[in-house]
Amino acid sequence: MSMLSPRLRFRPSLLALAVLAGVASAPHETPAPVVIRPGEAPSYVPSGVEVAPDAKSAQGQFEIAQRFEAAGNTGAAIQAYRKVARRFPKSTYAANSLYKAALLLEKTGDMEGAYKAYVKLNKDYPRSNDFSNSIEGQMRVGASYLEGRRQRILGVPTLPSMTRAADIYSAIVKNAPYSRFAPEAQFRLGLAKEKSGDSQAAINAYQAVIDKYPLSDWTDDAMFQIGYVYMKVMRGGSYDRNAAKYAKEYFEDFIQTYPKHEKAAQARQYLASLGQVQGRSSLKTAQYYDKQGAYVSAVMLYNEVVRSNVGTKDAEVAGKRLAALRVKLGEKFFENPMLVPGKPDARRVAEIQGRTTPGGQPIPSLPPSGGAVDAPLPAEPALPPGVGGPDGPGEAGPAAGGFDSSNPFDAPTSPLAPGSTAPLPPAPEPPAANPAPTP
Repeated sequence: MSMLSPRLRFRPSLLALAVLAGVASAPHETPAPVVIRPGEAPSYVPSGVEVAPDAKSAQGQFEIAQRFEAAGNTGAAIQAYRKVARRFPKSTYAANSLYKAALLLEKTGDMEGAYKAYVKLNKDYPRSNDFSNSIEGQMRVGASYLEGRRQRILGVPTLPSMTRAADIYSAIVKNAPYSRFAPEAQFRLGLAKEKSGDSQAAINAYQAVIDKYPLSDWTDDAMFQIGYVYMKVMRGGSYDRNAAKYAKEYFEDFIQTYPKHEKAAQARQYLASLGQVQGRSSLKTAQYYDKQGAYVSAVMLYNEVVRSNVGTKDAEVAGKRLAALRVKLGEKFFENPMLVPGKPDARRVAEIQGRTTPGGQPIPSLPPSGGAVDAPLPAEPALPPGVGGPDGPGEAGPAAGGFDSSNPFDAPTSPLAPGSTAPLPPAPEPPAANPAPTP
């Protein structure tokens, strides 16, 4: 067995003395001192925060917390309120102490700490008088993330987290489905999903508002927003006929169900815009079939453009091509019952010409280019001759341009606060009776 020299055996003693000397000479304030008490989990007290003393009763501990709060010592007050719930969990002061601690944490900007305290109150004290208030507190925390608050990981702010907002709102709907905040939480879950770019999840969340809370104050906004999301999908770069169809259906249902709603005029303008985009898409598809020699499909779509877009440039182009095809293919070809043109769509005529609908509601024209309600449609593409037949128009170019809506729920940095309503752009004045068709 080897023997350590006296010099080596003495080294640990020197090391221990050095450590003790370092501890003795260290500053009194450490970054996160640990407080350990018999029967309790270790607690961490931030540097510079006074340690709240222990009391022998829940009432005494609660009064200590109140004194710290009144004196403006927020950190010590939070500690003391937490001690009430931790040391006296079955007392009548426990739930209210958690709520007061959560409020103070929210006040200091510790939204995650506040959220955890609110959730603990809901879980441990579901019959507390502060239950509803704690749900409201969770709504505020969710709103902070929805507005772009950065989630902290290991104390370091990261990117704004719509995922965190969605998690909070989902938990509220799950844990308090019959509370007065549930419909709003479900709606804001849709906003979070929409802002994160998950259109399908957003639509599902908005639809859940309509299905689960049909009598709530958020049903109308949910219906409008579904139409709006479908419209954004349609305008997102590649035209989706189903998205256009669903957007049109939801906007029409919205106008029919809420004809005097403050966003009804906006929905009508979106419908007019949808009609133009749908007409352009049908024309492009018809020209494609025409070019491929699939004349039955081409004629059916040209007829649709003419019927649904009376008075527009697209209808004029489709009508001229139909006339050319009659010469080329002969009248016998057009005796096919599927190719008989239908009557003009009265609603689209009203939308285009500015007259009232059969229900008596005025339908304003689209705003001029750069208007406040919707971005201008893509510029009319040139239609060169000689494409799609000996004298037919060519296929229109792809739609271009983004979508810049005044939809209050679509502002990335200014979502609605809980219970508030964002102002809408002023509704355009109804056009004069029977104006000339738009060229």
